[in-house]
Amino acid sequence: MNRAHIRLQNVGKIYQTKSGVIEACADVTIDIRQSEFVAIVGPSGCGKTTILKMIAGLIPYSSGTITIGDKLVDSPQTDVGIVFQDAIMLDWRNVLSNVMLQIDIRHMDRVKYESVAMNLLSATGLGGFEKKAAIRVVRRHAAARLHLSCASA
Repeated sequence: MNRAHIRLQNVGKIYQTKSGVIEACADVTIDIRQSEFVAIVGPSGCGKTTILKMIAGLIPYSSGTITIGDKLVDSPQTDVGIVFQDAIMLDWRNVLSNVMLQIDIRHMDRVKYESVAMNLLSATGLGGFEKKAAIRVVRRHAAARLHLSCASA
């Protein structure tokens, strides 16, 4: 259990813009063990979100390598969830439907995963809110808990 589960080795990200090249991050090296809790801290614009998106495979990295469980990250990861800073809920879906969104998008067995989603809602203190409009729950300062449930599903 001491070896890295998530490994970034000399990772960098460069964006090409109309006004030139922007280096979002450079030479990032980190080993994260299974179940280890890690915080990435820094000022606005330093590349924190870029690093998380690269780990999740949502954007490509420009240099270095990223592996999760010895598998090279070269596409979106299905077993990685991200809780974004801002509320990203679909207003027309209720709380449970927002948590189940990835299940629906991937055409997975909804019946099989609904109990998992209900357990996640319960674990985050949102049991009983599953049929409520997501926007109302978010407005009542439960956004972070709802996002955590969505990212974990």
